[in-house]
Amino acid sequence: MNAMRKTLVAVGLTVGIIVPVSVLSKPDGGYRWPFVREKQSFPRSAKTRLSWLIGAVGILEKMSAENSRDKPVPLSNQQAQRLCEAVKPWQTKRPLVEEDARELFDKISKILTPQQQLEIEKLMGSGPFRGSGRPDLFFTEAQRHKMEAFREIYNPFYPPQGQKGYYDLPVETRQRYADRYTSRHTVFTALARKAKGLKAEPRTP
Repeated sequence: MNAMRKTLVAVGLTVGIIVPVSVLSKPDGGYRWPFVREKQSFPRSAKTRLSWLIGAVGILEKMSAENSRDKPVPLSNQQAQRLCEAVKPWQTKRPLVEEDARELFDKISKILTPQQQLEIEKLMGSGPFRGSGRPDLFFTEAQRHKMEAFREIYNPFYPPQGQKGYYDLPVETRQRYADRYTSRHTVFTALARKAKGLKAEPRTP
């Protein structure tokens, strides 16, 4: 009986691990992304997809600047300016809810060319965009409640330290929000320089 119980538990854990991946994965092994025209479900929130989109734009720009054989198409100066203008109203201390995130995601997506969208779709299946940190189930119920309340109003384009509920979060969660904001801020700093026709600042070793 104990052996059978262990077997059932093992099978249950395996299914729990495999099913989410099979649901999210495309036949070629990549991850589905909203640019794909077919009907699909994507469990990530609009706010998360928006943050991923900005991160992917940053990687696209970095790859374009490197001496690689297959260079992706970087954003033009005009595209960089339009993207900065789209996000600028949200770089203030104001909540950003899911509906706002969807609208902003669509607005930024329309700035990109079809080829850039395809490059970004490829990036969505890469390591930097996969989950990190502890799953919510490892936190207490009180912590999960505070984290959910913060996520509902969280604005990824404003320093998290200045947003309501930030200091109620677990220390490692606060650090993760701070690090991700810094990464996005770096992307927008580079895009703002590009919009003005300036070269990117040299990277420090």
